[in-house]
Amino acid sequence: MRLVGAKPNAVRYTLGRHTIRHVRRAPFSLVLYGYRPASRGTSADARIKLVARGRKGRRLAFAGLVRWGRPATLTRTRGPSVRFTSTPANTTSTRATLAFKATNAASTSCSLDGAAFVSCSSPVSFTALALGKHALTVLATNAAGAATAVASWVVLAPPPPPPVPPPPPPPGTVTFAPVTPPSAYAPPPTAITVYSSAQLKQALAGSAPDIVVADGLYDNNGPFVNAGGQHVYAQHLGGAVFRAGFVMGGNWGPGKGLLQGLAFDVSDPSKVLNGSIVHVWGTGAGTQVLDTTFEGNHVISTGLMARQVEGLVVRRVVAKDFLDWGVMVDTNVSSYTPAVPPVLEDINAANVTWPTPRASNGTAEACVWVGVKAVVKRIKARNCAWEGLWVGTGTRGSVFEDLDLNDVGIGVYVEHFASNTFFRRIHAGPNVDRGLTCEWADPAWGTRAACTDNVIEDSYFDTRVLGVYLDEGTTRTTVRNSVFVHQRCGAIGNYAGVGNLWDTTGNNYSGILAGAVPVYTHHLYSC
Repeated sequence: MRLVGAKPNAVRYTLGRHTIRHVRRAPFSLVLYGYRPASRGTSADARIKLVARGRKGRRLAFAGLVRWGRPATLTRTRGPSVRFTSTPANTTSTRATLAFKATNAASTSCSLDGAAFVSCSSPVSFTALALGKHALTVLATNAAGAATAVASWVVLAPPPPPPVPPPPPPPGTVTFAPVTPPSAYAPPPTAITVYSSAQLKQALAGSAPDIVVADGLYDNNGPFVNAGGQHVYAQHLGGAVFRAGFVMGGNWGPGKGLLQGLAFDVSDPSKVLNGSIVHVWGTGAGTQVLDTTFEGNHVISTGLMARQVEGLVVRRVVAKDFLDWGVMVDTNVSSYTPAVPPVLEDINAANVTWPTPRASNGTAEACVWVGVKAVVKRIKARNCAWEGLWVGTGTRGSVFEDLDLNDVGIGVYVEHFASNTFFRRIHAGPNVDRGLTCEWADPAWGTRAACTDNVIEDSYFDTRVLGVYLDEGTTRTTVRNSVFVHQRCGAIGNYAGVGNLWDTTGNNYSGILAGAVPVYTHHLYSC
């Protein structure tokens, strides 16, 4: 006969006169062999009492038994145990299989993530698991008690799929050359080295042709002046930081000065000339500015301004945070043509704006401004309130190539006067209204056309309103081998032009929006 003791506080069990069990607490389980419950009518002499007593001997319960077969012996049921033999590691799979082993268990049940226990056996499998942490609890029970085991794992989000390769470019799309940043160089080994602002001023007033400026901070109560055509190198690229500007040229001197590797960070307008950190004028012909950075801190007008443009070379320059222009090259004389046109290559200009953006009404707020015959290659312009590139004054017979223009109202603004000039491999957009605009024949300029005999080609215009806009009076200017996408009015605007669009071969208009037309002949403001 099996007896499960569950009487509270019962600590001693006697059978007749013999103590058969001491326990510290209930419940417990024992099996009595050779006894069975007494039935009604069993004589008192045949009955043997099984009594449960408390700690002080008080009788708490009893039962009548009679002998049956072998003498009584005491046995004890062992409690169950359970352990996992196989569990999942953290995985991206939403399926899981776990195996466990239960010993001395009358039953096993499982609970996943705190849900109700249900009967289960090993192995147990799950599907469609949610992302995140999971826990499986296995409960093994028998008459002597219960045991649990818990296994935890995490279903991880799958890694993002590899990026979808871009679709093949539409016909006519070209590859644009990226802008090269300022790069390392080797100063001449014969150069003298200066270590302070005072030594630099002394060297600039001397005859040494090459000056190396040691790493450090350089300041002055006004701009440093290089009228003697010295070549000034930072000892290491960007290691010489200037809080004052530089003047290249003057009323006398040989010109052909050079600045390379300097880092300008100027916030005091009194320390620059005519608002520009580097100002090229007078005898500063042949000036070179290479591998140099300009920071205007939104208080300086211009990073580099060249009024003397003969033989100017500007390469690998970064100009950011100015009010009017990042780089400005313009004699302000429309009839002037340089004998040696300036070369501008690898210019990265950004964040050029007045405190109230566009308040200059187009007279400033341009990342790059070119007003003479020039060769301009690889320009990157961002966040300039009016235009990425302004072209005009006396620009003729020029080349502008690889122009990366975004986050500007107008990509290229061609004003009075630009003629016989190629604009090649413009990439304008997507945050641009018009990729290139030719100004109208304004009566203030004698109704002369701003744009004459210009070619825009091999370009990609991803703009909101128009790709190219040729305003009233634009003459013999065309657009060819170019791609237009996302324009809401038209790919090309040609309003009251004269002999324009004489060659439009290779243009791709398939990406313009529904309702837009390849050639929009109304005024811009009608769009």
